[in-house]
Amino acid sequence: MKHIVLSILAHVDAGKTTLIESLLYTAGTIRRPGRVDKQTTVLDDDIQERERGITIYAKEAGFAWKDTGVQVIDTPGHADFSSEMERGLSAADLAVVIVSGLDGVQSHTKTIWRLLEAAGIPALVFVNKMDLARRSEEDLLADIQTQLSAAAVPLDPEQIALTDDALLEEWDQTGEISRDHIRTRVAARKLFPVFFGSALHHEGTAELLDALTDLAPERVYGPDLGGFVYKRDDAGVHVKVTGGVLEPRTKLEDLRFDQVKVFQGNRLVNAPAGGVPAGMTAVVTGTDLVPGDVFGAQAPVEGPKLVPSMAYEILVPEGAPDLGPVMARLSAQDPTLDIESDRRGIRIRLAGEVQKEVLTRRIRDLAGIDVGFSVGTPVYRETITAPVKGYGHFEPLRHYAEVHLRLEPAKPGSGITVESEVDTDTLSPRFQAQILSALRHKRHKGVLSGSDLTDVKITVTAGKGHLKHTEGGDFRQAA
Repeated sequence: MKHIVLSILAHVDAGKTTLIESLLYTAGTIRRPGRVDKQTTVLDDDIQERERGITIYAKEAGFAWKDTGVQVIDTPGHADFSSEMERGLSAADLAVVIVSGLDGVQSHTKTIWRLLEAAGIPALVFVNKMDLARRSEEDLLADIQTQLSAAAVPLDPEQIALTDDALLEEWDQTGEISRDHIRTRVAARKLFPVFFGSALHHEGTAELLDALTDLAPERVYGPDLGGFVYKRDDAGVHVKVTGGVLEPRTKLEDLRFDQVKVFQGNRLVNAPAGGVPAGMTAVVTGTDLVPGDVFGAQAPVEGPKLVPSMAYEILVPEGAPDLGPVMARLSAQDPTLDIESDRRGIRIRLAGEVQKEVLTRRIRDLAGIDVGFSVGTPVYRETITAPVKGYGHFEPLRHYAEVHLRLEPAKPGSGITVESEVDTDTLSPRFQAQILSALRHKRHKGVLSGSDLTDVKITVTAGKGHLKHTEGGDFRQAA
């Protein structure tokens, strides 16, 4: 059976959760689709999500359609929770971008489109709420082609042919276009099939499912176990397996995966016999990995692009119990909050008022404390003007690692880039992967005001371990 991980993305009120309900219902996974307005949806099960009628946390579900196993990730549509959307997107093989037939393309739709482009993820477009739309399909399609891509067209051979000279020649000579050619162009992000329908009335969802399973790119994975973490919550650590097979009670380097589960419908069940193959997602327990971490043969992954731009101090009532454990839990689930706690207080980064309200309620539920927030201040950044070298040495009892780095100024807007010039014969690929991952996901501070460092290239120039005393975590600490 083929497996695909599908991400559903949209601006607020485009009908994203309703479409997922319709997909699950059409596939026979649920008997009755829920409704957002009646607070009966399968995936938006958090009390704040149901009260607000929006998705706050990325949710997952699994179902089968014909010969394909589909794992779908429902991501938030509100701009305040873009980092949560980005984490869910990192695991996707294919995306469906929903455009409301009432509103057309919105500014957040264009943000989503740019993220997909940067990540190289193929996409289909579903124009929802056509039962209520005041604009014609032709008008909405023109809006999509103008604001997203001229290669966004319905799955009509003649319209597809007009997106490429080679396809046009094939159409002229044979009167048809092969499915393989369409599939190849979708995978290369040179074609974006567009569908029209109404998720509430299950119109167009079967056709969308057919296209998803037919056009999804075929991925080739290696035999060695590997993967990365894209989410962490109370259920466990959510991973995308990118090599080999992940089985329960697996030990890998300094890691151990105890339980391994997958989504069936919206329920977590034990992994199938033989484990979770590459290309699927799983939820594991027994490890303290956080979003962005990699394991095994997986190369380091890029850090988040959408990060909060305002900094706040959390105002805790006098005499309140220690919030440390609660903030550590929230930080592990969402590293972009960038929570710092010391004698001066607790500082956090947020994207907007809705996220602030949600976090206030979450802290109250977890700790029984009503907190406030200081006036927000912009998050400033620093850079460097000249190259500099340095090293990190980590050697507590029975541990050892040393890492040498070179920092160089980079082009404005390039952020932090990390690479290694160390030969793999000198330092093993798995230790180098730990170093690069640590550097990519650490918050690097400048020396002027303690603001985040940006527009810097970091190069690993040397690394040294010990045959007996070095573990993967040692190189993270040294880096």
